[in-house]
Order: sequence, then C-alpha cells, then structure tokens
Amino acid sequence: MFRTSLILLSCVCLLALSGCGGEIVESAHDGGGPSRQAHWSGDALDGIESFWFEGGQLKRQGTWADGLRDGLWQNWREDGSLAGEESWRMGIRHGPWRVFSAAGKIEQAETWVEGQRHGSWVQMDQAGAPLNRFSWEEGTLLTVEAQREQ
Repeated sequence: MFRTSLILLSCVCLLALSGCGGEIVESAHDGGGPSRQAHWSGDALDGIESFWFEGGQLKRQGTWADGLRDGLWQNWREDGSLAGEESWRMGIRHGPWRVFSAAGKIEQAETWVEGQRHGSWVQMDQAGAPLNRFSWEEGTLLTVEAQREQ
C-alpha cells in the first residue's frame, strides 16, 4: 500500500513537472528498468530527481531548485523500507535529518540550521531507546551524554 502510494505520488509529481518547460532526462538499467529521472531547466537541475534499484523499487528522491538541493530528500532500501530523510535549503543542510533501521525505528536524529549542526542530536539502539545525546549550537558541540551503557 505504502509503495503504491509512493509510486502514485511520484507519477503525479512528474506529470506536474512535464508542463513546466525544461527537459526531463531519463536513464535505464541494463535490464531496461528506469535508473534515474531528472528535470532540467536550462543547464541546471530544477524539480524532482528520482533513482531506482534494478528491481524497480525507488532508491532515492528529492528536489532541486536552480541546480541546488532544496527540500526533502528520501532514501529507501531495496526492500522498500525508508532508510533516511534529509532536509536542504538552496544547497545547504537545513532542517531535520533522520536515519531509520530496517524495522522503521529512528537510529539517528539530527538537526541542521543553515549548514551547521544545531540543537539536540540523538543516536538510538535497535529498539528505539536513546544511546547518546549530543547538544549543538551553531556548529559547536556543547555536550555529549551517554543515555545508558551500550
């Protein structure tokens, strides 16, 4: 169900982009399935870029604005589970970054503000319990706390 919704969302986004001018560039795996699709406006990536595994599962997807990563980028494993999410603003890390276990639990949660580590960062164990917590302010590490014995 989730995979079907994701594929449908990708198709809707690509249809929306097709009317934006520019060019959609596609490449394929040796077996014929898609490997990459990107929208170009002039000489710069501008819009959604998608990558697929050879088996057809979505591998990575995100948006570009004037040749710079902008917005949410997501990465998936070959089994379709979400591996991570990263946030960008005009080519600079900005916002939440998360890494997920194969079981869907958050393994690491970070926050970036204008390219600098900021706020509370947490590393989790496989059950989702905090292992370590880091406190950052504008790129400077303030504290490291072990939440429990590893």
